Amino acid sequence: AVLSVLTYVMRKVVKRLEQKTKEDNAVQLGVQAILRDRLIQSYNHHVEKGFCAIHDRDNVLNMYKQYHNLGVNGVVDKLIDELMTLPIKERDI
Repeated sequence: AVLSVLTYVMRKVVKRLEQKTKEDNAVQLGVQAILRDRLIQSYNHHVEKGFCAIHDRDNVLNMYKQYHNLGVNGVVDKLIDELMTLPIKERDI
């Protein structure tokens, strides 16, 4: 009887851990998607302007660092490299 109870409890714990893992994965994928979208939007915006203000560059680099830490690379790497070649200029207020 004790073994049956332990088995039941273990199955419940494993099931909860599996659900938590699925939820964590979904959150990670969502954050990746949002960061990717913001990085691409920033790239398009600044390339169109032809320059990047220093604080905008810092924001982009911070987003990119977190995106990169999530293990996602590829096309965004190339966009960030190109964005970093833009001249630094203060934006008009």
